[in-house]
Amino acid sequence: NLQLGDRIVALNDKVVNRANPIRSLAPLSFNANANFSIVKAAILNIVRLEAEAAVAAATAESPSAAVEELFKLIGDERPGVGMDAVKAAEAAKLVKVVTLNKSSNGYGMKVNNDNMISKITPGMQAERSGLQVNDCIVALNDMVVNRANPLNDTLATAVTATVANFYIVTAAILKITRLEANAEAARG
Repeated sequence: NLQLGDRIVALNDKVVNRANPIRSLAPLSFNANANFSIVKAAILNIVRLEAEAAVAAATAESPSAAVEELFKLIGDERPGVGMDAVKAAEAAKLVKVVTLNKSSNGYGMKVNNDNMISKITPGMQAERSGLQVNDCIVALNDMVVNRANPLNDTLATAVTATVANFYIVTAAILKITRLEANAEAARG
């Protein structure tokens, strides 16, 4: 009983996601057998609500708790939970969305292995949009980026258009997080 909103997560034991879409895994013919793994829409809705509630509760506690919870949920392997957490963090003003147009020289920034902006090119899109060194990219075009799915890999497979939406935890929020963590360590 498939329903609208159910998500295919695997085809013939191969993971299906935005970086590895179903159409790239195996062209299906009418006489071929295929085994689909499905996550029901109702389960996805529960996961989304859990992610939103976790970010909201952590946000009420402190910025550092919220950022810590966000990064934990971004690494969660359940379908959709990471992007649900990013959207909840955006609603809580912990994450901002920056839309950049790709030029022949790229977006005007370099990103390190931790998905942190390490360099901004003067006069380019990234600088004009207000991005700063040490801002952390947590998603790109509704695809979560983390250590397991780094930005550079995501850019290589996901961005074919000239416009991309970057979801950012700003350096200012991360600085508050570090200051709160240091104060907590000093008290403890």
